[in-house]
Amino acid sequence: MNAIERLESLTVGDIMTDTVVQVGTHHSMCEVARTMRESRVSLVPVVDDRGRALGVLSAYDFVLREAERCDNLSDSQTACDDTNASESPAGIHMTRSIQSIAAGASVLEAAQLLFSEHLHRLLVLDAKGRPQGVVSTMDVISALVNSVEEMRITQTVRAR
Repeated sequence: MNAIERLESLTVGDIMTDTVVQVGTHHSMCEVARTMRESRVSLVPVVDDRGRALGVLSAYDFVLREAERCDNLSDSQTACDDTNASESPAGIHMTRSIQSIAAGASVLEAAQLLFSEHLHRLLVLDAKGRPQGVVSTMDVISALVNSVEEMRITQTVRAR
């Protein structure tokens, strides 16, 4: 099998990060932010008590939320004055429309979805809607770069 065929045969499951940091709908936004920082992730699924994904929170969601709060403050207030906002539950602020993909999907399918929807990562869900992993644009690029490098090495060896 040549490098291109190998790339075409790769699935999302082959390249995804299979450790998924999750939060519940009851977690406060402050807890979610801490969890994301400590885990060094920029996307977490919000799950129900059965582990099914109900939505997601991304770093971008926090930026949007903070910008909206700042827009609604009076001139004498600061964003830090509003302590109740960080205690509100994740279930209120999560993005409910989940862009996801199955582990068995091809890397090309993931790349096309990431590109067409202008996303940086996709949640990988099992048939019951439970998070199995996350696939990012960097995962897709890494697979592509590795395949190109493999092709170069193969061509160099054949040329000798």
